[in-house]
Amino acid sequence: MSDPAHPQGPYQNPGSAPPAPYGASAAPVRASGAPLASYGQRVGAYLIDGVIASVALVPGYILFFVGAAAGDNGNGALVALGGLLIVVGALFTVWNVGWRQGATGQSIGKGVMKIKLVRLADGVPPGGGIGLGRFFIRQVLAGITGIYGLLTLLWPLWDERRQTLDDKIVGTLVVEAR
Repeated sequence: MSDPAHPQGPYQNPGSAPPAPYGASAAPVRASGAPLASYGQRVGAYLIDGVIASVALVPGYILFFVGAAAGDNGNGALVALGGLLIVVGALFTVWNVGWRQGATGQSIGKGVMKIKLVRLADGVPPGGGIGLGRFFIRQVLAGITGIYGLLTLLWPLWDERRQTLDDKIVGTLVVEAR
């Protein structure tokens, strides 16, 4: 529902700041004025990127474990090929969800869903380094405590700017691409 004082929503009108919640300061308005991405768009992009990563990772794991499970009679070539596919799949995922998303604003999944990652301050893609940092923050914190992974994926459901915890840490948000 739209605020009558802000007919397009608080983050779509670059000319005025949204009203601040009680006890909080007003949120900065992005220069781009693009509407925030919906939760469904974000989940769709996440799933697309996950399927793409799985294309190389799952066969790699299968080959690796089938070769290794054969024990002394195992096929070293299967283990090596599986390991290679795992490394290629992992590197591709880091490039797509980390570097590419930061540098261009879009992973492949975000491109398909027509949304992009931008800096909160000015509405431009945050850069490859920030994209990598955002990616590794999620991987490391979710690895240390699984609850972080769940919380960061659900956080946009109740957050005013629809940010994940990773977005809050690095100062980004996801908007519709124009």
